[in-house]
Amino acid sequence: MQELFDPETNPGTLYATLDRRPRYLQTDPHRLSDTFFAYRTPQLVLQINERKGFIKCLNLEDVCKTLRVPSPILFAYLAIKLKARSRLQDFRLRGEHCLLLQNVSNTLVRFIVQWVLCIKCRLPELQHTWEKSRVQCCACGWKGILSSDPDFSAYLTYTHEENEKTRFGVPPSDHFVLTTPIGGKARRRDQKQHNTLRINQPYQLFVEDLLALLQFFKRSPTST
Repeated sequence: MQELFDPETNPGTLYATLDRRPRYLQTDPHRLSDTFFAYRTPQLVLQINERKGFIKCLNLEDVCKTLRVPSPILFAYLAIKLKARSRLQDFRLRGEHCLLLQNVSNTLVRFIVQWVLCIKCRLPELQHTWEKSRVQCCACGWKGILSSDPDFSAYLTYTHEENEKTRFGVPPSDHFVLTTPIGGKARRRDQKQHNTLRINQPYQLFVEDLLALLQFFKRSPTST
């Protein structure tokens, strides 16, 4: 099978492994050494099930903690770039491309280069505004837009809009926020579920209020 990404994104060291005891590598894949071991991240430990065609990311939370990014953000990026179906509950990816260790490693390296490292000083000291794809570096003070990746930027904006709707009492479906990449049947299914909840919720609240009012009149003593 053809490699999914350009091999130049990975200088040789795999940032994903099958070993349950991962190595700690330089956060910047192009940096040869880190004298004070200040910026290091563990390899992403994978459990590959070739028979059923899916992988599980066993230490995704630890990797995201060292990279200072939310775990749903990195997981969504892997799902979109590997063209895989995803399940956030156990960090499971199902697809043809994610079964190759090299592809997952290259994808993780590309995420680090595009979204974690500062363009100016190459340090992972960024504060993100994910919905606008804007960052500010705490080390050198650089501000700007990190990546011009249209697919992932559109996904971040789309997810932020749905989270804003949740603040006004419109709950999303279980698989609606940061679990499946936008596009295709998954998005249409989740949008349909979301619209159903948005339409039915006011009606359900009205029925509950009406039932509570009826119960109140039944319990109240009759006037003579």
